[in-house]
Formats: sequence, C-alpha cells, structure tokens
Amino acid sequence: MKLRTIEYVIEIAQCGSINKAAQNLYLSQPNLSNSIKALETELGFKIFVRNSSGIELTPEGSVFLKSAVRIQNELEQIKKIPTLFHEYRDLSIVSTNSSLFFQIFIAYRNQYPLDDIEDTFRETGLIQSFRNLMEQRYRLSIFYCFSCRREYHEVRADRYGFDMVPLYSHVPIEVLVSVSNPLARRSSLDFEEIRNYPIITYEGFKYEDWLGVLNVDRSQKVTKIFDRGGLRDIISSSNTAIAVVKKGSVDISGHSRCATLPISGKVPSLDIYMIKQRNYQLSPREKEFIQFFKKQIANYYRNS
Repeated sequence: MKLRTIEYVIEIAQCGSINKAAQNLYLSQPNLSNSIKALETELGFKIFVRNSSGIELTPEGSVFLKSAVRIQNELEQIKKIPTLFHEYRDLSIVSTNSSLFFQIFIAYRNQYPLDDIEDTFRETGLIQSFRNLMEQRYRLSIFYCFSCRREYHEVRADRYGFDMVPLYSHVPIEVLVSVSNPLARRSSLDFEEIRNYPIITYEGFKYEDWLGVLNVDRSQKVTKIFDRGGLRDIISSSNTAIAVVKKGSVDISGHSRCATLPISGKVPSLDIYMIKQRNYQLSPREKEFIQFFKKQIANYYRNS
C-alpha cells in the first residue's frame, strides 16, 4: 500500500467526487480511479460506491478512512523531525516559469557567494510547483497567481499544511508577439481582445488559474509549451499567435524576433506568493534570500 494512495482516499472522501478530488490533487481522473481500484483489489473490499449524488464510503471504507486520517496525522509529525535537528544552508526553490525570478536567484548567489553550497532552483508550472512541495522535493515555492484565485490557493495550501505568504502584488501583464505580427505595431492590446487570437501558453496551469481568468474560451486554439525558450521560439515564428505573460518573465533581450506590448482595459491583478511547509522555519539564509527577492522585484517593477 502506497502512502500517497491514503492521501487520495482522504481527498475523495472530503470532496465526495473523484473528478473534484483529481483536480485538487493535480491528477487525471482515470489515474486517480485506477489508483483507488488497485488499492481496493489489494485490500479485498470496496472503499467507495457511486450513488445518484456522486460517491460515498462503504461501511468498510468508513473504517479505513478513520485509520487513514490517523496515519496522515502521524506522517505530519514525522515531517517535522528534520526541522528539529537541522538548519539548512542551501536554497531549495521551485518556481513558476519566470526569467526575472531566475535572474534574481543568480544575482543573490553572485552577491552572497558560498562556494561550498549547492543551491537548487527549478522552473515549472503551478501544478507541478505545488506537487514538488507536497512531495518535499523542494522546501520553498515561489509562484504567481491572479488575485481572484488567491482564496482557492489559500484553501489548498491550508489543506496540505502550507503557509502561503504574499511577496508582491499588482504585477503588470503584457503580450508577447512576433515582430512580424501586426500587433507589434500597436501601442497596446485591450484585455477583451485577447480571446481573438491563437494563444501560446505554459502547460502545468489549470484552466481556471490562467486561461479562464483571461476569458479564453475552452474551444479557442491554444498551444501549450513547457519552458520559456520554447514559448519564445514559437511566438517568434508566428505572425498571428500571442502569449500573455507577466512583465519580465520572458527575456527577449538580444532576441530581435519578439516584442512585447502592454495590456489595457480592465486587467485582473496578478500577485506573487511563497509557500512552504507550515512547520518549517526558514533558515537565516532563506530569510535573507526572500528579503533580497522582495526588494529586487519591487525595484524592477518600480523602474520598468
């Protein structure tokens, strides 16, 4: 029996829906269903049954759930053990895709070098960023999300024992286009016009976290890219597609095929947050980095 499957059972029981639980766990519904079926086969009894309103626990499932919750609580206590005996000197950060975030990380290392320390910084999508923290592959996550989605992520963070700390608010968003795109000759693009163009965006974001806020219809043509370089390269070769990005997140210096223009109109507010395990106390160096990060972010947007 895998410990992760215990988490799946608890989430499904709380949601009353495999589909909703799959969304919260950042899994596909078939994968989640298969994991539960495998667990039921291993145990020799059904945990859930379907009814007219969704899904419910069997009598055996109710007993299993009580044990699962106790196990999960004990695991939370186990996770606290390293923080009692070890103070980390390295930085272990996972971030949503951003050239600016990475440049600040490099600037910090250059300003405060420690030759004997191996710091780690990874860029990925919002879904994987949360997952990496849940699996304790990284200690800190820095990500951006729209203000209208803040409450959703605060609830998610609380459910998994994370602290969600604001670092900066009202980040400007802009449109990345090819210089061959007619839009490159305009001074701005109205927010309501975004839906009129093919979209290039990062994978690893739920529809509701990015495209939904931008009012992009689910039927609109969207191409999803894994990294910043791929997104920039595809944009530079298209005279129709656009990418909506936060200002400074894609480095186009020295890349003459791309241009950016501001978005006008009623633009939703975009903010930057840090999340960490609630029981984890930041090391002195991590505190120093976060303060450095906040200062550099503020200076960048103030002066750009």
